[in-house]
Amino acid sequence: AWMALFGMIGAGLVGPNRPAIEQEFGPDHGQFGAGFAIIQTLMAGAVLYWAARSRQFDSVKALSLSLAGQAVGFAAICLSNSWIALVLGWSVIMAGLMLGSVCNSISAEIWQDNPARGVTLLHGFNGIGKVVGPLIAAACLSLGWRMSFLAVGLINLLLFGGFLVYRRRHGSPVQSAPPHRPEP
Repeated sequence: AWMALFGMIGAGLVGPNRPAIEQEFGPDHGQFGAGFAIIQTLMAGAVLYWAARSRQFDSVKALSLSLAGQAVGFAAICLSNSWIALVLGWSVIMAGLMLGSVCNSISAEIWQDNPARGVTLLHGFNGIGKVVGPLIAAACLSLGWRMSFLAVGLINLLLFGGFLVYRRRHGSPVQSAPPHRPEP
């Protein structure tokens, strides 16, 4: 389910809302593109950095932090009153996505007897999110661009809340690998 959320965020929010954001805050197309390209590039670098260290942290806790961070980013965007505030909010969301991306191994851990099943589901749900995200943005456009961010932010909070309830009732859904210790 979190991958559907990632798809919604990545594919569904910026593009449809771009004209309204540019009109409100005033960046031209080049500034808009440069701002988001820088954020995406930093995110890719961060994913590579953390992927190399993924055995050093609990995937379930990292996913929880990912969802919490994204909630903060969505709130920042919905409350933004400047281009810089919006870019900072988007940066926080991307940091959460980056941390969540490193947790993709959870899918293989859940179905240890068939890790391909988890990876297939991951990509399938991400694709569903990429379809649903633009639909949410389109449905919200008449209410203002912030409403689509608010809608996906609320989905994020519901997913985070469900994840916390599940963990309290059932414990960690997977046992993460112990921290990697280099041999002497």
